[in-house]
Amino acid sequence: MNRSRVILVAAVAGGAAVAALVPGSSAVGQQSPPAAVVDVELQDTARLESRGAVARVTVQLACTPDASAFVSVELTQRSGGRIARGFGDSTAVCDGTIQELAIPVTAFEAPFKQGPAFAEAFATACVLYQGCADETDAEEISLTKKG
Repeated sequence: MNRSRVILVAAVAGGAAVAALVPGSSAVGQQSPPAAVVDVELQDTARLESRGAVARVTVQLACTPDASAFVSVELTQRSGGRIARGFGDSTAVCDGTIQELAIPVTAFEAPFKQGPAFAEAFATACVLYQGCADETDAEEISLTKKG
């Protein structure tokens, strides 16, 4: 786990604790509920499965404890003379730690192949009655055959 991820998890947990302890200014005697915090990061490689029909894209997710998260991934790759494109999604219950989600992305129009592809991850985390937060990550990743 890299240092920035450890700091992020500590900040998420610490922020939630401070927000729970500090009174809010919205009403006398009431506390301001903590807002959700979320971070998502695509990993550098994804694994091809089922002869390119699926790419299993791994993302790291960190969010406010007790939040519910939704993560979607879109993958685009030039495949011969065509464009292979796919979507996948997953849900998670946040616990304040960094979670790794392996999200299956199903190819449409053409199969994925080994090589570079452009990936976009979108995450939303919500704490009931307290709000939501969104985060995105987009970068080139490498698709590799299943090992």
